[in-house]
Amino acid sequence: MKTKSLGKGPERNVRERSEPTVLLISANSMAMTVRERLGEVAVIRTLGFSRLQVAMLLFGECALIGVLGGLLGAGIALGCSARA
Repeated sequence: MKTKSLGKGPERNVRERSEPTVLLISANSMAMTVRERLGEVAVIRTLGFSRLQVAMLLFGECALIGVLGGLLGAGIALGCSARA
């Protein structure tokens, strides 16, 4: 199976503009998730967790969501490319 290189032309331009957009959307989604959970964070802090422990919980959750989403997206992309 031979893949096309996205060297020059409109395909590369679209890729260069879409990747930062996707990253910004992902970062915004994670920031919204943290803001929506301020009440939970307050309860966890009240139970005696340190700021570092709370941060690690939130960052760990974000990383898990990101990895699972990436794997799911890669699987779908591979499935779609196998049919083409």
